[in-house]
Amino acid sequence: MKKRKDVFVYAGLLVASLALAYYASLPVDNSAQGRTEWLKIEPASVSKLSYSDEDISIDISKRGDQLYWVVYRDLKKDPDGEVYEFRANKQVQDVLNFFNPMYIIRDLGNAKDLDLARFDLTEASKSILTIESDGQSRKFRLGKRSYGSREMYLLDEKAQHGLMAAGVTFDKIKNAKSTLYERKLFELADKDITKVTLTVGEAEKVMEHSTKDSKGVLIWSDPLDPSVEKPSYKSLVSKIEKIDAQSYASTSERDALSKLKSFAEFTFFKGSGETVVLKFYKEQKNSENTYWVWSSYLDSYVKVDTARGEAIEKDVPGFVN
Repeated sequence: MKKRKDVFVYAGLLVASLALAYYASLPVDNSAQGRTEWLKIEPASVSKLSYSDEDISIDISKRGDQLYWVVYRDLKKDPDGEVYEFRANKQVQDVLNFFNPMYIIRDLGNAKDLDLARFDLTEASKSILTIESDGQSRKFRLGKRSYGSREMYLLDEKAQHGLMAAGVTFDKIKNAKSTLYERKLFELADKDITKVTLTVGEAEKVMEHSTKDSKGVLIWSDPLDPSVEKPSYKSLVSKIEKIDAQSYASTSERDALSKLKSFAEFTFFKGSGETVVLKFYKEQKNSENTYWVWSSYLDSYVKVDTARGEAIEKDVPGFVN
């Protein structure tokens, strides 16, 4: 009888553990779990994020309503501050959302009551993050990590309080060249593109993308005969969609490129009337060709893969001749 009773006990424990595991696996809102709201800064109000330490200087500045531009200086590689500039990708929104609201894991207390050296938060610390919003600024001194975790110690200089917060957002800012680097030439889903125009010199080709076939699938076609699918149009657009930015042009490179004439210009149209313009350039130096694209989405010239640039240069004459 005892053995049978033990079986029921163990079975009950097994069922309970499985139920607990199931409920633990369900998605939950962890935004404030075990944490305290410290401040709240609306993302749209942020005009600039600045980070600096002994090795790097980073400014993430707002351009227009949605575009954030990164200016990155490698002070260790170049004491005079070699500058890298690029558009910030979608992860910049995650960075901004971190402060809306900003949660802390611990309030360490008033700075005057703390041993700041213990947290690497003395004035000797060179790691500083400044947030400019609505004409005001909030400065944080960044200290060391909590032992064995990804949490980071901070000093809120305005509140004069020591804090502990998740460090992942600060890592994204410090590693902006890899985490925030936008490489896409444009941000349009294929289904949202209604047409593309190709201009080569005085010639122009219109490629429609607003007619559906018998299965309800959008096809690429000529505006004079929209019901006939043109696979070559789809192929050309697909090649462009696969091109990524390898690097952004420096100031001197932009000056040189502005004097060149593009060999092809593409305008992508969206149903809402939004457009994206891509202009392709070939730069020849010492018998070597370098291909560049000016993108209205990136608001910059960017260097692209040579083979992909050559493929576009080779293909476009067949569409307008």
